[in-house]
Amino acid sequence: MGWPKAFGFQVYSWVLGMNDLTNNNPLDVTDFLHASLTASCLEQSLAFYRDILNMEVVSVRSQGDVCTIREERGTYVAGVTGYKDAHLKIAILRYGAFHLELIEYVSPRGEPLGSGTNRPGCPHLAFVVSDLDHAWRVLQQGRYRWNLSFASSGPVNVDSGPNAGGRVIYFRGPDEVTIELVELNNQGTHR
Repeated sequence: MGWPKAFGFQVYSWVLGMNDLTNNNPLDVTDFLHASLTASCLEQSLAFYRDILNMEVVSVRSQGDVCTIREERGTYVAGVTGYKDAHLKIAILRYGAFHLELIEYVSPRGEPLGSGTNRPGCPHLAFVVSDLDHAWRVLQQGRYRWNLSFASSGPVNVDSGPNAGGRVIYFRGPDEVTIELVELNNQGTHR
């Protein structure tokens, strides 16, 4: 015998503080701050996103100094990560309004998640390019330096959905994170 659905909903509502069924923003989210990826080697990942994807490295202030890579450890980091001996190296990049945080766990080191766009929890990042053929050639030239792998043998034509008429490639960059490059259709639409 299960609990009545109404009772379960009331518990759920109480936990989330939702007293009004019309509240579409129960957490009061006001903005998107950043996405984050864990890197096995921060310097290598930083160079890839900066040099290949043209992301700008954001300088930050850390203990009075301006730097591009900051190190964090102590009570705050232990509390937020759940690792009492957490020691992190962090860099932030941006492209337009999008911010990407790269974190290397110096301690404790973690195991790779594994790749595959069909694996729950595996992210991918999408970037718009003006010339996918050019981007493909550049990636082919750097594939061994950056240890890139590709899901296709070249750009793929999008034949359905909102991106129909555009072209796309998927490849795996540092730490096997899937990167999508999109050449938009003639109308410049996406999503």
